[in-house]
Amino acid sequence: PAAADLARSLLVMVAQSSCVLVKECAKAAGCLDRVFVVGGFGGNALVRSVYAQQLSRLGGRAIFCRHSFFLGALGSLAHSEALGIHVVDNEDDVWGVEDGDVEAEFERIHGTPPDGASLI
Repeated sequence: PAAADLARSLLVMVAQSSCVLVKECAKAAGCLDRVFVVGGFGGNALVRSVYAQQLSRLGGRAIFCRHSFFLGALGSLAHSEALGIHVVDNEDDVWGVEDGDVEAEFERIHGTPPDGASLI
């Protein structure tokens, strides 16, 4: 097989696999009838097609938005707020975590980073 065929097959396989994870997350959240696909996926016609078909087969519905990166940022902000992370503009015009530092908030939510890992 040609390299392009292998790359296409791999892309389809990864998209199908991620649809299974998306379906389970949406099912747990009770929103399988309206799954908003955000990020870089919307720009690829093949991935859009795979997502739409696979989610439909799994009982869901994929919705692709023109301003998906903006919606992804809003979702991330809402999730952070739900976790109790409040991002504010402090006196020095630097974005940070209110009443604490980023490392402490990361460790509070995710645990201690692996050896050698650091937050930027």
